[in-house]
Amino acid sequence: MRKAISEFGGRAGDERLPGLVESAVGAAFQEFGGVDPYPGPFDKAAMLIRGIVGGHPFEDGNKRTGFLISALYLDQVGIGIPEELPDETYDFCMRISSGELKDIEDIAREYKALWERPHNSGSLKNNSNNNFIA
Repeated sequence: MRKAISEFGGRAGDERLPGLVESAVGAAFQEFGGVDPYPGPFDKAAMLIRGIVGGHPFEDGNKRTGFLISALYLDQVGIGIPEELPDETYDFCMRISSGELKDIEDIAREYKALWERPHNSGSLKNNSNNNFIA
C-alpha cells in the first residue's frame, strides 16, 4: 500500500474498527451450504471492491485500497490488470463509495466492461483521473 500511496498520493489510513477489512474480504469467499453465491471472478471482485470502497473500513484510502485489492484478485486468477484504464474508472469507484452503485451484479457487469473496454486514457500510473485512488 505504501507503494500505491507514493505513486498515487494520499495517506495511510488506520482501520476504523478491528475486523471490518476481514469481514469485507471474507464475504467475497464465503459459501452457503456448499454453494458459492459469487462464483465468477468479476462477482468476487465486485464483492471485494464494494466491501472496501462502500464499507469504508479505513480512515482514508478506501477507494484506492478497494480498487487495488479487487484488481489484484483479478490478476491472481488470470485476468490481468490492463495497462490503461478508461476514464470511467474514477466514476465507477465514486458511485460505489457514495452508495449509488451497490448491487453486486451491476458492479460485476460494470467492472468487467471496464476491463474489456478499449482504453482511452493514460496508463494506470499516469492517468489524471486515477487520483481517486489517493
